[in-house]
Amino acid sequence: AWEPERRLEFEVGRHGGIRHARMAFELTERAAATRVTASSTYELAFGPLGPVMDRLVVQRQLGRMMQRSLDGLKQHVEGTREPSSPAPIEGATE
Repeated sequence: AWEPERRLEFEVGRHGGIRHARMAFELTERAAATRVTASSTYELAFGPLGPVMDRLVVQRQLGRMMQRSLDGLKQHVEGTREPSSPAPIEGATE
């Protein structure tokens, strides 16, 4: 779902160990700034080991990935990052 200048939400189907995920970015005006809030919900495909994998690995990786995405967005908006130098994605291979 796309609500211009307010919210972007999208779903991702099966990818790696994730069965289904929903990501959302919400924009809130605050004085001379805009607050960006990121949230996610997901279902893992590890059966009974899912909750253990979530606590040991997934939550930390997802948290770091979301923080890097938000940091990159902030740098891009503030003009401190060139568009041609994206933030590295942990675990990505070319």
